[in-house]
Amino acid sequence: IFMNAAGVQDDVETLLHESGHSFHSLQYRNQELYWYRGAPMEFCEVSSMSFELIGGAHFDVFYKDGLEAARARLRHLTSVLELFPWVMTVDAFQHWIYTHPKHSLEERANKWREIHQKFDAGIDWSILPEEVQKNWWHKQLHIFLDPFYYIEYAISQLGALQIYRNYKKNPGKTLDEFLGGMKLGASKSCKEIFEASGIEFRFDVQMVGELAKMVYEEIQQLEKDCYN
Repeated sequence: IFMNAAGVQDDVETLLHESGHSFHSLQYRNQELYWYRGAPMEFCEVSSMSFELIGGAHFDVFYKDGLEAARARLRHLTSVLELFPWVMTVDAFQHWIYTHPKHSLEERANKWREIHQKFDAGIDWSILPEEVQKNWWHKQLHIFLDPFYYIEYAISQLGALQIYRNYKKNPGKTLDEFLGGMKLGASKSCKEIFEASGIEFRFDVQMVGELAKMVYEEIQQLEKDCYN
């Protein structure tokens, strides 16, 4: 694992995330065909994000102070929900960029603001210079380096949240199924790998709603623990 550590909470989350990728690689390394030693992009991040969620449930092992562990968990779960509107913003923006190849710099900036305000509703940007929001998309390197590779993070997060939901009900069974899914590498379709892992390849309103509700309820409880 190669990562930069700065003594902050992100270090813990990054280590868990990258450990998920490492563990995934170890599981599929014995696939007979070389090209099976990998996985569909929609599942690669399931491994890493599941490690974050499951590992985050045990932050108390790292943070000896119970309040610190709760605050770290609150921060992480909040970022999980915040990921979805950001992914949708980036994905919609990229679709507009490539279907309007002759757009001007001003048109691009205005379109970004329009899309960002749609998915980032309720955020007041008025205290910052207008250029900040107009150029906020610059922080997403995928737009420059890996066009159209970003929506997979939202799909994977839905898979990881299902893994976490299963883990809360039956840890042993969940981990066995999860390991089984990771061992498949790229030998099966994305849908089949999800199913082998005990989860569904779904991103409909019902699935998103159920998982968001689960996370939000945990956030509410953590807020009580942290601030009451």
